[in-house]
Amino acid sequence: MVSKLKHKKLLTILIGVCAFVMLCGTVLAVIYTTGVNGVTLAGTKQDAADKNNKAQQEGSVTANSVNAPAVMADGESTDDTSSTTLEGYCTFYDYVVAPYTGIQNKRRYKEYPKRSINTSSNYSNNGKSKLTVGTTDQNYRQNRYSCLVNGLDVNTCIYYNDGKFKTVSTFDGTKKEYYLASQGIIKGLDPDDYRKVIFNVDEPGLFTDDAKIGKTVIKDYKLVFKKADNGNRSSTYTLDYVLSPKGNKTPAGDNFFPLNDSDSNVLDGGYGGADGNIGTNYYFGMRYDVEFALNGYDDDLLYKFTGDDDLWVFLDGELVLDLGGIHPSCGGDVDLWQTGPLAKELAAAGYDKSGVDQHKKHIITVLYMERGGNLSNCNMKFTVPDSARIITIDDYDVDKTVTLNNWEDRTYDVTLGAYLKDTEGVIIKDITNVTVRDYIDSRFNVIDDNGNIVTADKDYADNHSGYAYVMQSDPLTVNGGTIGYDTDKGMVYVEWNNQTVESNAGESSSDDKSQENAGEADTRYGWKKVIHVKAAYNYAGGNNVTTNGAGSGVTVDGKFKEFPQPRVNVRTIPAVKNIEDVIFYGDTLTDTVSKENVLQNMLELNGANLREDGEPLSYGDFSILWYKDDKEVSEADIGKSIPESDTAYKVKVNYGVTKVSADDECTKNSKGYIADEKLYNVETDVNGSRYDYAMYTIHVVKGELDITKLIDEQYTDNKIIRANQTYVFRIEQYGFSNVDKEEVKGQLSAVFYQPVAFDANGDVIKKTSVISGLRKGFYTVREDTDWTMEYNLADTSDNYSGNDNGAGEACDMFIGKTLRRADYADGIRAEFYGLDSTHYGYLADGESARAEFVNNKSDKWKWLSDAASAINSFIGIKAEER
Repeated sequence: MVSKLKHKKLLTILIGVCAFVMLCGTVLAVIYTTGVNGVTLAGTKQDAADKNNKAQQEGSVTANSVNAPAVMADGESTDDTSSTTLEGYCTFYDYVVAPYTGIQNKRRYKEYPKRSINTSSNYSNNGKSKLTVGTTDQNYRQNRYSCLVNGLDVNTCIYYNDGKFKTVSTFDGTKKEYYLASQGIIKGLDPDDYRKVIFNVDEPGLFTDDAKIGKTVIKDYKLVFKKADNGNRSSTYTLDYVLSPKGNKTPAGDNFFPLNDSDSNVLDGGYGGADGNIGTNYYFGMRYDVEFALNGYDDDLLYKFTGDDDLWVFLDGELVLDLGGIHPSCGGDVDLWQTGPLAKELAAAGYDKSGVDQHKKHIITVLYMERGGNLSNCNMKFTVPDSARIITIDDYDVDKTVTLNNWEDRTYDVTLGAYLKDTEGVIIKDITNVTVRDYIDSRFNVIDDNGNIVTADKDYADNHSGYAYVMQSDPLTVNGGTIGYDTDKGMVYVEWNNQTVESNAGESSSDDKSQENAGEADTRYGWKKVIHVKAAYNYAGGNNVTTNGAGSGVTVDGKFKEFPQPRVNVRTIPAVKNIEDVIFYGDTLTDTVSKENVLQNMLELNGANLREDGEPLSYGDFSILWYKDDKEVSEADIGKSIPESDTAYKVKVNYGVTKVSADDECTKNSKGYIADEKLYNVETDVNGSRYDYAMYTIHVVKGELDITKLIDEQYTDNKIIRANQTYVFRIEQYGFSNVDKEEVKGQLSAVFYQPVAFDANGDVIKKTSVISGLRKGFYTVREDTDWTMEYNLADTSDNYSGNDNGAGEACDMFIGKTLRRADYADGIRAEFYGLDSTHYGYLADGESARAEFVNNKSDKWKWLSDAASAINSFIGIKAEER
């Protein structure tokens, strides 16, 4: 009896022990399904439970996205033209290949093949070969597939691709060839939605944000690229490291395992022993998108990679570099001018890079996978224009439109909007705590609630009514936003804080609230604000002009999405005016008709100092066309001419604006108005119409030389006859040249004589002879004393400052020398030495050239002599030589 009781008691104990063991197993299974990464028995993290489960319960259809906000943003780049880095958020996909619990070969060890990324329920089972994460032998038996692409099994490591695909890399400056890539796994991106990757094989949702077993989508890791300025408006960006939310950096290159510190790192026996310890996070995918526009850039567009495993690069959705497959370190370069959509557009433009759309935003998409579960190596760099930024493509959209208000006033209405993409008619919930900031392009000023034009130029605001200084003590506002100034960017902005982007949850989809008018027709479907801007007083105007600066956009949960930059045309304000100029007879028109001289005098900038693109305005932004008698003539031909009398030219000045058409967005936004390259005259014709030219009248002034003879007394001792006494002066004219802006005496060009006669019976002892109509040049005056031996030459003087240093008087006087240049804008006239002021004083300032000769009577001479009838004519060089 006792024995039976003992047996019954023992049996009861055994049953209890078995029940306890079964209960423990059930509890362990439940714990694992709530978060393998957080609460497994061996070395996992308790605080990660229920947060980042990539090894989901079998049959589950919910996947978590680590720290991903309800609305992800686009344009998450922190790069600017002065920084040395390009930073931006990317998307990581953390895969688990062989999840398990316990320790291999131990009693409580258990494998979970249906919780792997490669479980059959993740595939579409479309009859195509199945691509796996991890090699065939790294997967559990039921998740092993052969995947043949172009005769290669891409689920195995390819050490040589049978010479089927060669790639070439120059990443480190040395050309290397590789035969490792397994090309053809991916076809491209969906042209209608770049978020969707089109595979040529069946795959388990590797690069989607859709819920998939064995996958965690992570959006809070940041890529940091080193930026090297190439000096040609482009930079080369080289991956430096990945920055985790915990502040850990994973350098590019060897041992590239950036997700080791992620809470999604769980037990995975895909590679290495299943020892119950969380180790290296071997399996992951990465995606980032880089946006850029050419904006006139025509130099290198390159992407270079070395590493393993799969790497695919797309431009505007088209595959341009294929380094797919599990393989050892492999490299490849792609020149975007030679491969892909840009290459096709370039060919269509006749290989003229200026014929390629300069303003289109291009997107480089990079997909990368560490799929082989072994060594990981990643090096990548790209060369693109400085406008590059890292973006994230998601379901949240922002919008900005600009419409002309008044062409003459140069005012525009700006509509800012933010809304959720409504893909199924109903959006889940509002987005709160939204910050919106719109930077006003420096070529425009925002108008505040009081109608004041807001400027960062304090002096201008203080001295002009209707303007307000942006940093005044009382904050300025516009339509609920605060107007501020970013000192780093040097730009005025409008900011709205704590905004809400409202959804259409609960609204009927038949209320004409489509995505197309979301955020525009009704703020219940998003967020919308309208502000008004005016072209800056100092902006010359132009076409295809953006009104907002870089960095304008919406921020949600620290993630930024940039506004588009709609473009408008802006009326130009420079004009031309009729001008008159003065040159000295003998001058060529080279300097007179020089572009700088003409524009300096003819342009009416009306305060403009910024050209079309916002850079400082210069004379190089204008071009000139010359017309004589309505026939076009060249500046060079005009410059060679030496006019003897007044002449006039018709001048047309063009301002270098971008040529646009009626079909361009900027013209539509401007209600059909286009800024004209022609500058119009400030005056109007008799009908009140403006005309597109100005008259340039050039007046020719001539020189005058006054020769004065002074004698001490008349020669009257000879009583036989009262004869005239004539003094003869030899005038030599020399040419000149300009050397280093100084006039240098040239060759003798002419000789003529001028007599000065005195009546011997008179009492005049001082007399002046005037020679006018002189050309510009050096003049020397000498008295020919052979004709007046009864007088001795006592002294010579002139009024030429160039001879004040002791040089010979009356020698090398430079008639026509410019003493003061004209500045017609300030009412300053030109001044010349040797000017015939009697005839030309109304055109220029200056005095005639004067030479004075003093003679004393000789007491020894008793004979008569006179030359009045002998010499009083012009004698040229050849005559003089004779």
